[in-house]
Amino acid sequence: MDAKETILVINDDDAVRRGLVRLLAGAGFETLEAKDGSEAIHVFAEHSKTITAVTLDMEMPTTNGRATLAMLSQFAPDLPIVVATAYEKPDDLIGRKPGERGVGYLQKPFSAAELNAELRRVIDEMK
Repeated sequence: MDAKETILVINDDDAVRRGLVRLLAGAGFETLEAKDGSEAIHVFAEHSKTITAVTLDMEMPTTNGRATLAMLSQFAPDLPIVVATAYEKPDDLIGRKPGERGVGYLQKPFSAAELNAELRRVIDEMK
């Protein structure tokens, strides 16, 4: 793994977001955090050159996961993303389907190994 791989963790639940950050740091990733879609867009704008991939919760207040993905995709249509949700796999996310190139999916709860494997898969697919 490249030491400079940075994951933007987008999740409105503070405890879940901190847990994801700990898991990712333990796997050697750098992390950035956002508590909602609006904050994610600002963080992405500031750090777009260093962000390798995104983990995205689908159910968030204000700006949900679909809207956040749509905005991020305008800036970086090939950005590797892992959708992490308690709900079933969505069929389509603005033309990007979970399971296709560069788009991952994890249904909560998931393990650290599952998170790392899915992130590695989507990152490697977009190289």
